[in-house]
Amino acid sequence: MSLSRLALRLAAIEALNPFALQSAATPIWPTGAEGRVLDSQLTPESFADEASKRLPVIAVFSDEAKTEAYGTAQDALIDGADHATLAFEIMVPAVMKLDDGGSYIVPAVALDPLAEAMLDMIDEQVRQVLTDARMSKPLCEILDTVTRVESKPWRDADLDTRLSALRVEFDCKLRKTDRRPPASAAGFDRLPEPLRSVARSLPEGSYGRGVCDVVAAALGSSAAFTQIAELRLAANMARVAGDAAPPVLDPAADPPTGDLAGSVPLITP
Repeated sequence: MSLSRLALRLAAIEALNPFALQSAATPIWPTGAEGRVLDSQLTPESFADEASKRLPVIAVFSDEAKTEAYGTAQDALIDGADHATLAFEIMVPAVMKLDDGGSYIVPAVALDPLAEAMLDMIDEQVRQVLTDARMSKPLCEILDTVTRVESKPWRDADLDTRLSALRVEFDCKLRKTDRRPPASAAGFDRLPEPLRSVARSLPEGSYGRGVCDVVAAALGSSAAFTQIAELRLAANMARVAGDAAPPVLDPAADPPTGDLAGSVPLITP
């Protein structure tokens, strides 16, 4: 489920910020946010220049996820369908400076009718982009159906003031996954479906393709998962009356055979 959620987010980012347009002389962007599309981040460093110009941005998140059993199946681990919430936070940002020199991102408070119309326009453009993109790669490799769309304007929790931001949520049913790539797989073949197909359909050199390269390499390297690789199980074992005779003691064998003295230390990551 987790890598399906990643596949959904990367496919959506490519739809909103096509790699082919990033080097175009006069790109025609799908939304009013143009190329200001962020992956799961809202930090001052991400778009400080754009924030100072009061230009809209879109941050893409893949949030709540669940797996539901297919049909009459009783076990979602064996035969289940993945669902995930794809969320877009659309805002006109402002950078707040702190006395200690730090900074953080907030939605701009002053929301005039034109700014509100801009946010609503981008909200509608996101829906149109997803409607069109779901018919082609990479989004068609991961998105099956959308069961709910909800748009939530932001308000200041203390002052109940409307902020220049919207959160648009899409509840998505994802395409069936294949969780067990062969142990001998290499490259993108290490990735489970549907991330494998999404990765292969992302443009070479794109942001999403780079993320998939890192994940595929990590899945093939035990060094990337040190805590898991270093887990050990220790158990006390002894013979009792009625057990078969032990094999001939041979501590030099690999693995050793016979009743060996000593203990196995418990190693934790």
